[in-house]
Amino acid sequence: MIIIKRLPEFLLLGVGLTLQLFVTAVLLISLLFATVSAQLPLPGVGTQAFAWFVFAVHLIGLILVIITTLHIKKSARKAGLRLLIIGAIMLIVTLGATLIQSVLFIVAGVLFMVRLQDRVPSTVAGSA
Repeated sequence: MIIIKRLPEFLLLGVGLTLQLFVTAVLLISLLFATVSAQLPLPGVGTQAFAWFVFAVHLIGLILVIITTLHIKKSARKAGLRLLIIGAIMLIVTLGATLIQSVLFIVAGVLFMVRLQDRVPSTVAGSA
């Protein structure tokens, strides 16, 4: 039932996770191909090292977001805060290479933190 109540958050999170998984897989395949193939080295001295660093950040971010997604049922506010932190760190560390995923994680994190789980109608004291 928690998924139905928080459908927009889970949709943003799902799209972000899917995109993160796709980008991570494409980065891995591209980097392995460029590393193994002597004919197609990445141009520049530090470019290949930075590309592997961005891949590592993508992979770590993917793992952390999956773990956070599994902990949403325990505490949505804590999970939202974790999503905010993960999205911000990924965005800053990769110099904007994870722009779309990070924005999706940040928006989902804000929604998890702001929206109340169950809205209980307030009752006036003394009324039956």
